[in-house]
Amino acid sequence: MGKLEKDEQKDVIKYCKANKIPVVASLNGVNIGGSRSKIAITINSLKSQGMAVGFPDLMMFLKDKILFIELKRVKDYVIKDNQREWIDKINAYEYADAIICHGAEEAIKKIEECLK
Repeated sequence: MGKLEKDEQKDVIKYCKANKIPVVASLNGVNIGGSRSKIAITINSLKSQGMAVGFPDLMMFLKDKILFIELKRVKDYVIKDNQREWIDKINAYEYADAIICHGAEEAIKKIEECLK
């Protein structure tokens, strides 16, 4: 089955911290947990506070740009329309790059390419 998306994300966060790369996880990429009703209430509350559905999971602040990563599992992943829309919106700005990565290994390679 492979790693879950949350575990892939933990690996990317660990890499960034070890390499002193400022990284932030969006609320969309956080596993809220709990009962369905509690999750629904929490998500509705977060949306009213500005959480954007489909926004990329991770933001890295690099020397010359902000890198946004929508992180997916290596296998059995789905890219939603609202995620593609955010990627396109972000890529319209010169100072930002937004990408979709399949697993921590691919994400780390992309981060290293951006650091060159």
